[in-house]
Amino acid sequence: MIRKNIEEVIGRFKKLYESDSPYTLIQVREIGEYERGMERRKLNSWDFDNELEKYLDFRANNQLKYWERRKDLEDDLIPSVSPWYGIAEHTAFLGGAVDFSDITSYNHTIIDDIEKIDTLKLDENNVWMKRVAGGIAYYKEKWGDVFYPRLRGADGPSDIANIVRGNELFYDVYDYPEETQKLLDFCADAMKFTF
Repeated sequence: MIRKNIEEVIGRFKKLYESDSPYTLIQVREIGEYERGMERRKLNSWDFDNELEKYLDFRANNQLKYWERRKDLEDDLIPSVSPWYGIAEHTAFLGGAVDFSDITSYNHTIIDDIEKIDTLKLDENNVWMKRVAGGIAYYKEKWGDVFYPRLRGADGPSDIANIVRGNELFYDVYDYPEETQKLLDFCADAMKFTF
């Protein structure tokens, strides 16, 4: 592991979760530091069908540079790495088109009619689900002695519903309250599905 005191840091996390009394973890971050010395490449320049491992290694090597600079810093930040395909990775596994920009991705509205809720499905074989889960597995196998592989967060049910329906969701709340509740229930399950 890149941090020499990783067992101490993990011990402090455990103490936090086990304690009923106030306890604080310290994480030192500085935005400018993160980018310094890292190789750059636009997200929309990658061919994820043919360069996935190359992309994942590119990200891990950048993380290695970042962590190398701070490996002796006495804070509670745990060295971790996650596959990152832009914000669309949180909902793209539900279907719909994904577009990439230089720095992130976007998932287009997935259903154009609230009454099409039943067409939504959770599919573990979806290409995006495989890229996220496969990326984590790849990091564990190749980089697991350096970083803890992890999922890069998740969207909440209302965020996912907003992607599924776009801004029509805000009209649906009033015009189709029962269908909206059904959609939110589905989106809560979708959020858990990624974990």
